[in-house]
Amino acid sequence: MLIFLLSFSGMVYAQTGNSAWNKSWSATTPQKDAVMSLDLNVKEKKNLNPYNDGALCNGFMSVYVVEPSGRKSLLVTYEFSLTRMEGNIAYLKFVPGRSGMDDGEGACKAILKNGKLQLVGTDQGGKSALFNGLTFK
Repeated sequence: MLIFLLSFSGMVYAQTGNSAWNKSWSATTPQKDAVMSLDLNVKEKKNLNPYNDGALCNGFMSVYVVEPSGRKSLLVTYEFSLTRMEGNIAYLKFVPGRSGMDDGEGACKAILKNGKLQLVGTDQGGKSALFNGLTFK
């Protein structure tokens, strides 16, 4: 009975752990001049990129510039691929999401804490990315 309970609680924890990551996240820059939406799935690669039917990735982000009128215009997109997980940290590499239209590639880590996700650049490309240091809800 004890072995069953430990096994069952381990399965529930593993499922809950992944489901906490796998959802749509959003963030806004402190200046409120850009908003970002991130679809993330650390469990498996999926076709999350609406601009590339053949792309399989663990995450896709759209970054919108917010004009003074409040209108949003798509600025850049990124595809994310999971390289490894360590507890509440996912290490990701990212590339442009739209071929020939977007720039920027690099690496970052996603830190999940208290129901929020923070993206922190781990290389030059990640440190200069628009999402570096932002907290997603």
